[in-house]
Amino acid sequence: MSHLAIDRATPDDGPPMLALLAASGLPTAGLMEHLVSAYVAKRDGRIVGTAALELYEGGALLRSVAVDEGERGGGLGRLLTERAIGEALPQGVAVGRRAEGWRDDVARALHRIGLVVPLLGEHQVMRARLG
Repeated sequence: MSHLAIDRATPDDGPPMLALLAASGLPTAGLMEHLVSAYVAKRDGRIVGTAALELYEGGALLRSVAVDEGERGGGLGRLLTERAIGEALPQGVAVGRRAEGWRDDVARALHRIGLVVPLLGEHQVMRARLG
């Protein structure tokens, strides 16, 4: 049986994470600046899923939730999202998301398990960045 592990991303994980995001049709810009708050799922050493947070004063944006096509449907995206958000919430960080790059199937999957990540308007995102 193959081994699956979810861990914090390392700098070496950056290029394969970017490749997975690009293959999933998701934005890659800015991910490397937020690698410290990113997670990867690895099956037998190969990255098969990602999730990251952009951390700001008093808030965070969920981003880069992607699962390799061959791994979809098994709850891996949920596990990655829960790990990322679970790290932020105990610290009192509010988590939201941007509209661009957010796939409808991801939103539906999260909603099915009772996890709602609110949409942040661009003005809110800018205020969080400047805050």
